[in-house]
Amino acid sequence: MKKLVNLLDRLSLDAKLLLAIGAGFLITLVVGLSSLAAIRTLSATTQKTYEQDLLGVSHVLSAQADLTRMGRDLRWMAMSITAGERAVARKSVSDAEASVRLHMDEGRKRIFLVEGEKALRAFDTAFAIYSKNVEHVIGLLDKGDAFADGEATKFLAGNDYNNAIVAADQSLDHIAKSKHDSAKIGVKNSRDISERSQLVVSYFLAFGLAASLGFGLIVSASIRRPLHDLRTCVEDMAAGRIDIVVPHTGQRNEIGVMANSIRVLQRGAQALDIQRGIKLSLEEIDHALQSASSFEQFADTLSAKLAPVLGLVYGALYVAEADGTTLRRVGGYGCDDSVHTDRFALGQGLVGQAARDRRRLTLSLPEDDSVVVTMGLGTLAVRAVLISPIVDQDNVLAVLEIGALTPFD
Repeated sequence: MKKLVNLLDRLSLDAKLLLAIGAGFLITLVVGLSSLAAIRTLSATTQKTYEQDLLGVSHVLSAQADLTRMGRDLRWMAMSITAGERAVARKSVSDAEASVRLHMDEGRKRIFLVEGEKALRAFDTAFAIYSKNVEHVIGLLDKGDAFADGEATKFLAGNDYNNAIVAADQSLDHIAKSKHDSAKIGVKNSRDISERSQLVVSYFLAFGLAASLGFGLIVSASIRRPLHDLRTCVEDMAAGRIDIVVPHTGQRNEIGVMANSIRVLQRGAQALDIQRGIKLSLEEIDHALQSASSFEQFADTLSAKLAPVLGLVYGALYVAEADGTTLRRVGGYGCDDSVHTDRFALGQGLVGQAARDRRRLTLSLPEDDSVVVTMGLGTLAVRAVLISPIVDQDNVLAVLEIGALTPFD
């Protein structure tokens, strides 16, 4: 130490300043490089979590929805009477099966945990059995005779069929849980990396504080704030708060890349949340309609429940009278008596024409020819109208008319 002091004593002021400044900038450079490395590592970890885990969960949930659609449409095919309806149902079953395989092909690329691989093997076995069961039912239905139809219906209600689809569905649940667990591990790794990075930067700043206090504080602030913001954002998303605003997405640096990666994760989580919301809404509508005791209550309940889901301005249900030539409006949502007619003869207007043709009509109205519906604050121009007959064994039971401000997706 004495020799170093003696050496410094022999140096000029400029040399001392240059040496002090050089040492300070060297420490600052080390701090900056270590911080950038930590940011890149955290960004890569976050991106890896999205690509391997959340996308995997999305594909598995989509496959699970398509598996349910296969069973539903197969029963629809079994209950269909006309050849045309069976053909449509059969195509829907095939499309759902192909979608299951497509989503699982994408999902299996992102399964790495032992539990997930075990569940995937169980799904492959169960789905293969279930696919054979589906082919067996379709083969019976293709014969086109009453005995074969009865055998198909009996098989659909049997344990062999139900056990296979339940096993496949449970395997998908286990796979989804495995991916959720993997995502939690990824988030924890990101948090650990962030905390270790802050610790290392703090040590370097403390060591170089005497030589470059001002510059060190600036570097510390420029690193700590965005990392803390993004870490808080990831923690909020992990806790289920997916509607938060992701900060720093406009920056053109590593922080911006990481922030945009988190925003992609957020959009994926929001899409999954929307799918869950739609499923819950459909279940709520189904439950509400089962308790309807009259046509009027059925119409009002159906229209009111569909309104928030589809963004309806109005909805009306026309029930066929006993004579089969008249449609009577029994209820609806937001109906304007100055616009909506109480009765239609078969073939009269679009409602009557849809009933006669037994065909759904979808209209997109131009701005200068829109339907105007009155509300408390004024009027609304309806730009999209859907008129759909409700048919049972070629008998038109009713016609549902709904209107919205924007076209239906």
